[in-house]
Amino acid sequence: MSKNSKNRYSDKELENFRKIINLKIEKSKNDLDLIKSAYMNDSNNGTEDTSPTFKSVEEGSETMSKEANTQLALRQEKFIRDLKNALVGLKTKLMESVG
Repeated sequence: MSKNSKNRYSDKELENFRKIINLKIEKSKNDLDLIKSAYMNDSNNGTEDTSPTFKSVEEGSETMSKEANTQLALRQEKFIRDLKNALVGLKTKLMESVG
């Protein structure tokens, strides 16, 4: 086999990759929703943040946790974007094999 020869995946393999990528996108979107809800305090209707007591250490810890979750969310969004870009590439390959 020469160095210039290219291996091409079959249409069945490309379709299998597409299914795997779509499953990963769905799981990643669910993970992203969980991460976002953690740093937005969507599920918390308590009054901890309105308490007049001074809790600088706890507030600092909460801030660091929110920042970490924000970074995780950004990474997850990038991962989803990259998976969607991979789908575009797969669609292109599938179209080339048809046309």
